Amino acid sequence: FRRIKEYWPIEFFGFTKNGNAILFGQLKDIKPKEFMEEFDTNEIKRFYVDFVQEGIQLQKLSNTPPLRRPEENKWKRQVEIYDMNGISMKQLHIKGLLVLKEVLGSGQFLFPENVEKTYVINAPWYFSGAWNVIKHALDKETANKMTISRGDCRKEFIELLGDEGLVDEMMTSIKK
Repeated sequence: FRRIKEYWPIEFFGFTKNGNAILFGQLKDIKPKEFMEEFDTNEIKRFYVDFVQEGIQLQKLSNTPPLRRPEENKWKRQVEIYDMNGISMKQLHIKGLLVLKEVLGSGQFLFPENVEKTYVINAPWYFSGAWNVIKHALDKETANKMTISRGDCRKEFIELLGDEGLVDEMMTSIKK
């Protein structure tokens, strides 16, 4: 688990103003070729399941008093933000994308309705080819929860977090 985490540029950031856990990652730091050489698909799947379970623990926290008010009847899920600023075409390695497709498909099966919303920001024009591979692993409802933008979605994030300072902190964290 720790060995894979060294290659994993995705972390939990905190919570939205509504209490959804935030997962973010700066994907320019991912090295799919090295990742695929170091770990097999089963190791990656096991890691991903453990990682998602960490997120579920945060969701449980946000769904427990005092963070969850008695009048709230909707389960708080997670919001995922993936920044593609600086990612190269080389990083959209086909074998890595195929494993990602398989892992996401397994995650969706094991953890249905875990995600409230997913943002892929600063997506370069060539990401559309990778998206055509990835989206086939997702059911239609999940794919519809995704926003893919060539911009940084700053206005949406201010609304989501409810605090411009937190957005600045998140964007700074993402750009490290």
